[in-house]
Amino acid sequence: MNIYNPYKYINDLKNQNSNKYIYTGLELNGKIIQACQKIEKKIFKRAIFNKKTNTVNWIDIKLDQDWNVGILNNNMYDGLPGIFIFYVALKYITKNHKYDYVIECIKNSIYTIPSEDILSAFFGKGSLIYPLLVDYRLNNDINSLNVAVEIADMLIEKKPINNGELKNDWIHGHNSIIKVLLLLSEITEDEKYRKFSLEIFEKLSEEPYFNFRGFGHGIYSYVHLLSKFNRIDKANSLLHKIKESYFEEEPKKQ
Repeated sequence: MNIYNPYKYINDLKNQNSNKYIYTGLELNGKIIQACQKIEKKIFKRAIFNKKTNTVNWIDIKLDQDWNVGILNNNMYDGLPGIFIFYVALKYITKNHKYDYVIECIKNSIYTIPSEDILSAFFGKGSLIYPLLVDYRLNNDINSLNVAVEIADMLIEKKPINNGELKNDWIHGHNSIIKVLLLLSEITEDEKYRKFSLEIFEKLSEEPYFNFRGFGHGIYSYVHLLSKFNRIDKANSLLHKIKESYFEEEPKKQ
């Protein structure tokens, strides 16, 4: 959220003991946790709660066709799911149940805000799957897992996949939802999610959506997926493609 210098609190904590720039792992973790708790106070202060419905939202900068200011949407890219992950992780690392109510309210909000049925880890209903899996893995919330499974099953049922229609990009395309479905398959031990992720992967457009190197936009998220499927399927042909992609010339911009 657009409310703090991301380095301010870390620098403030470091400056409190300016002669000690090298921390042990535990000392550094303690400093980072303190910084996260300060950030949380700023976020909480700006929260708008509805006590009747036990929901919450924030007014901030978001992307809706163009950048604007308004209540946060249901997209992982710039909305409530990202704040949900922050609180879920903070609860896990601090073992503090004072964050339970905020987490419950964010959940209620993301469950009720309308979302498009999009095969994406950053936009639409698909963007709720990963945050819910994080909650399950960190805090053992079985309800979060059940909802993640319900959303994934709905997307599998409603979203037929056609060749060439899937964008080869991590954020604006389909590469990230492939990784999320692989994680869901690992957690549930249900092969249908791995099979569906492989089906998406095999039908990705051959060219990266943005024609340059990078992970968020570019070829390297595809390289990452190649390595994932190589470990799962033991497919030597995919490993060969990984090697080729590393040694190809830099793609030329159109």
